[in-house]
Amino acid sequence: MKTLLVRFRRRSGGDSYQKKIYFILLIFILIGVVSVFLLQGNKNKFNANLWQDEKLVNEKPYIRLGMVDDLMNNYLTKGMTKEKIIEILGMPDKKSSFDESDFVYWLGPEHGLISIDSKWLVLKMDNAFLLKEYSIITD
Repeated sequence: MKTLLVRFRRRSGGDSYQKKIYFILLIFILIGVVSVFLLQGNKNKFNANLWQDEKLVNEKPYIRLGMVDDLMNNYLTKGMTKEKIIEILGMPDKKSSFDESDFVYWLGPEHGLISIDSKWLVLKMDNAFLLKEYSIITD
């Protein structure tokens, strides 16, 4: 049995072969971990002053992308008035491809290595200009 194991090690490269396999597995694991962190982005608590800061909105790390989940979970509620929304989020961004009654806020470029599209927070208003629904879309 011992001679069979020695022969196998000689043919397969023995320990150096195993080290190569472990190294390759380690590289794949590291790539996966780094990808998860890069794709999640920054998660921050919503802050109305930071949301409305033009410099932070248009430069990395695109502060709105990090705050939008907290905003949607804890601040936006159906039935909110247009005035309350403007108080919290500021004036909506202008974008011709959306309905005129929608309030639209640019969040930043989509996540990924090549960011071609943008992410938007779209607030749909009813006829009385009360918040009917909201979602994040990519154009």
